[in-house]
Amino acid sequence: MKKLLLLISFFVFLSSSFVFSQSQKWIDFAAGNDILALAEDNGNLWIGTNGGVVKMDLSNGQETFYNRTNSSLPSNVIYSIALGDGEIYFGSEYAGITKFNKADSWQTIRWDTYSAGVAVNDIANEGNGKIWVAYQDGGLSYYDGSSWTDYTTWNSQLPSQHVYDVYIAPSGAKWVGTGGGLVEISGSNWTIFTPNNSGLPSYYIYKIAEDDAGNLWLATPDKGVIKYDGQNWTAFNTDNSPLTTNTIYTIEKSWTGGFWFGTKKGLFYFDGTNWTHFDSNNTQIPSTYVYTLLEDSRHRLWVGTPGGLCMYNGNTWAYGYNTSNSPITTTIYDIVTFGDHSAYIGTDQGLFKYDGETWTNYTSDNSYLPSNRINSLDLTEDGKLLIGTIQGGAAMFDGQNFVVYKDDAIDGYTITAMAKDDYNNIWFGLNYNGVVIFNGSEYKTIFSSDSTFPDNDIQALYARGNHVWVATHHGLARYDLTTQSWKVFDPTNSGLPGYGVIEMHEDKNKNLWALVPSYWNGESWDTGGLAEFVNGQWQALDRAATGIESKAIYSFDIDNANNFWIATGEGLVKYMSENNFVEYTVQNSVIPTNNLGAVSVDSKGNVWFAAFNSTQASEQVNLCIFNENGVVLDVERQNPKAVAVKDYQLYQNYPNPFNPTTTIEYAIPKSSFVSLKVYNVLGKEIATLVNQRQMRGHYSLSFNASELPSGVYFYRLQAGNYSVTKKMVLAK
Repeated sequence: MKKLLLLISFFVFLSSSFVFSQSQKWIDFAAGNDILALAEDNGNLWIGTNGGVVKMDLSNGQETFYNRTNSSLPSNVIYSIALGDGEIYFGSEYAGITKFNKADSWQTIRWDTYSAGVAVNDIANEGNGKIWVAYQDGGLSYYDGSSWTDYTTWNSQLPSQHVYDVYIAPSGAKWVGTGGGLVEISGSNWTIFTPNNSGLPSYYIYKIAEDDAGNLWLATPDKGVIKYDGQNWTAFNTDNSPLTTNTIYTIEKSWTGGFWFGTKKGLFYFDGTNWTHFDSNNTQIPSTYVYTLLEDSRHRLWVGTPGGLCMYNGNTWAYGYNTSNSPITTTIYDIVTFGDHSAYIGTDQGLFKYDGETWTNYTSDNSYLPSNRINSLDLTEDGKLLIGTIQGGAAMFDGQNFVVYKDDAIDGYTITAMAKDDYNNIWFGLNYNGVVIFNGSEYKTIFSSDSTFPDNDIQALYARGNHVWVATHHGLARYDLTTQSWKVFDPTNSGLPGYGVIEMHEDKNKNLWALVPSYWNGESWDTGGLAEFVNGQWQALDRAATGIESKAIYSFDIDNANNFWIATGEGLVKYMSENNFVEYTVQNSVIPTNNLGAVSVDSKGNVWFAAFNSTQASEQVNLCIFNENGVVLDVERQNPKAVAVKDYQLYQNYPNPFNPTTTIEYAIPKSSFVSLKVYNVLGKEIATLVNQRQMRGHYSLSFNASELPSGVYFYRLQAGNYSVTKKMVLAK
C-alpha cells in the first residue's frame, strides 16, 4: 500500500470573538440559524430562533443574544413573538411563555403542567396585558393578565387540539387557525368553518391576515392561499396561479397593499393582479423553506428560513445576518480540552478551536485537513491532536502544522478513535473494519479474526504505558506492547457492567476508568455504567450510587478534584463519591436541554459539553460550558490593540515582506457585513478571505500565498461604509 504523509502549514479562518469572565456559571454557544419568528419594536428587530432570541438594532445592526443561560427564557427554541404594551412575549417549544419588558426584566408568565408539554405556535396581544395563545397540540388559551382560561376540544367548540395562529381583527373578533378548520370568536359566540359546512377548501389554517378591505387571507399546507370576503372563498393554488407549491407557511401584508407568502418553495408576492416569485434561481435566499416574514417600519422585508435570515428592501437583497452566538451550526461529534481554557471541537463543518476569546475553523478548504467531517479527537501526551474523520482519512495537528494520513487501509472508512502508543505507533480504530497500526513507514490492519479482540466494530482506543486498550461493541481487549499478546475483558470474566465500552480516562491518581452505555445486545438491555480497573480487573460502580440509575449515558470526563462529569440523556451528572452526586437538568438549572453528548473538563474546571438541539434531535449543535465557581475563559493578551473597539481599522500585515504566510488583522466597532479580499497589481481578485456579517471585535487571520508568484499584492477591507486598502509584498 502506498503511504502519503504530508507536513504542511495551515491557513486559518477566524469566525468571531467572545470574552467571558468569572461572572457566569453557564455559557451556551447556541446555533440559531433556524429562524422561527420575527417582530419589530421601537427600532429593534426581535428574532426567534432554535438557539434563543436575538435583538438586532436596525440602526446599526448590533446584536444582543438571549438564551437560557443569560435570561429567563425557559427554552432556546422560540416559536412565536408578540408585542405588548411595553412588553414582548416569547412562546417556546415545550416550555411555556416568557415576558420581557423595556427595563430588561424577564418574567415567566406560564410554565405549568398544561403548557410545558406543548409548543407555543402563536401569541396574539389583545391589549391591557391580555393575550391569546395557540398551542401545537394543546388547544387555545386566554390570559386576562392574572389567570388563564384553556379551551380544548373537550370543553369548548374548538375543532382541533392543533392550533396554529390567532388573529385579532380591528373589530375585536378573534380568528383562530386550527387543524380542524377556521374559528371566529366574537364575544361568547363561536363560529366554525370547515370544508364540510362552508366553501373553505382546507381543514388546516397555518396563518391568518387581513387586507384593507376587510378580507381574510389564509395560509394552508395543502390548498395554497385562500381569500375570504365574508361570503365567498377563493383559492389560489398551483392549478390557477403561478404558485409552485400549495404548502404556504406564512403571510405578511405589505405597505403597498399586496401580500407576501412564505412557502416551501421560496417567497411569493401578490399585488392583487400579478405574482412575483423569489427563490434560489433569482435570489440568494438561504433556504427554499420560508417560515416567517416581517415587513418593518422602513418597508424592508425580513425573511426567516431554516438556513438563516435575509432582507429585501424592494431593490436588493442583503444576507449574512448573524443569528447565532456560535459559528458551529451542525453536529458536534467530539470535544477535547487543552491548556487552561481552550478546546477543540470536531464537527461536520471541520475542526473548531476556541481559546476563550476567538474561534478558529480549520476545514479542507482553508487547510490540509483531509475531511470536514471530524468524528474523533484525542490528545497525545506531548500535546498533539489526533483527528479521525468520517471516510476521509486522519491527521495529527500540533497547533501549526498538519500531518495527514491517507492510505487505503484507512481512507474511505469512518475512524472512530485514534491513539499514540509509547513506541510512537499511531493506532486507528475503524467502524466495523478493525484496527490499523501505522509505525511511521507502513500500515498494518488487524481484524478480530487475526487476534483475540472481540469484534471489528471499534468504539474507543486508549494507550497507557505498555498497553493499548481496544474497545469494541462486544468487549474490551488489552494489547501488551512488550509481549505482543492480547487479553479480553467482558462481563463474563470481569466486572465490566456491559460489553460496549465507548470511552476511557485516567483519574488524578492514574486509575483507569471506562464507560459502558446502556444498549440492546441482541438479547437483553445492558444497563451499562462506569468501571475502574483495579489489580488487573474491572470493578463497576453502583449505578444508583453514581446518579445515573435508569439514565442513558453517552460520555464522561474527570476533573482535577477527581469529580466525574457524566453526560446523559437526562442531564449532566457530577459524581463525587458513593451516593454523593449532583444532577443538572432543564428543571433545576439553565442547561439548554437534557439530552447531552460529548463532555470534556479543562484544567480550570470548566465543563465543556455538547447539547442535542431539541428541534433536530439527531444533531448536536449547542456547545455549552459550565463551572460551578464561574466560567473562566478570559485570555490575557499582550497585543495593545486588544482593547474596546471604537473605530474601523485595517492593520498592516505582518511579517511584511512574507513567505508564504502572513497575518492580517482588523477591527470593526459594530456588527457589519465584512469583505476582505486580496488583489494583484492588475486589480484582479486573488482570494476572498472574509465575506460575511461579523460582530463587533478584533479579528486576525492568516493568508497563505504558497501558490502565488513573488510580487506586490493588495488587501482590501470593506465593512459598512468603511473601505481601506493596504499593500503587502510576497518575497520567495
